[in-house]
Amino acid sequence: LIDAAVLVDCLNENYIPLENDENVALTKKAMLHQSLLSYSNKQVPEGLALYDLSFGNDGKTLPIFRNLRATFSNAIDTIFGGRLGIGKKPLQTLLASSLDSFTNIRRDRQKYFVEEFPTDEEFGKQLDSVYDVTVVEEAKSMRTNIPQEMTM
Repeated sequence: LIDAAVLVDCLNENYIPLENDENVALTKKAMLHQSLLSYSNKQVPEGLALYDLSFGNDGKTLPIFRNLRATFSNAIDTIFGGRLGIGKKPLQTLLASSLDSFTNIRRDRQKYFVEEFPTDEEFGKQLDSVYDVTVVEEAKSMRTNIPQEMTM
């Protein structure tokens, strides 16, 4: 449901075809590309974070001291579960009850993972390499040329 809501927001932000545009098909295509790039920038990190939180390190092991620290931290979290200000809520409880994004939760739990979670900028670079940048740039320039009364 959240994915659909985010997609609707991205379409509302970026997909505003003009009635009197000579290149309506090209304009719509460029705006659609911009909408999908915006959606991907918001949701791809969430999906990867959820995957990491669900499946952990995929068989990779932490270095011995990080593994001991993570095991000790897990034990404290399991025993206290964030009560009395000691430890954190168990992951399942946190995911079900928190309004934090999956990416924030994943970054907060970095000590449990072998690989560093990419930053938003790194995700942006990866997604830019996937999308046709020229079409996205056209959409941005068309977006800035929209009359103010059309965006309200």
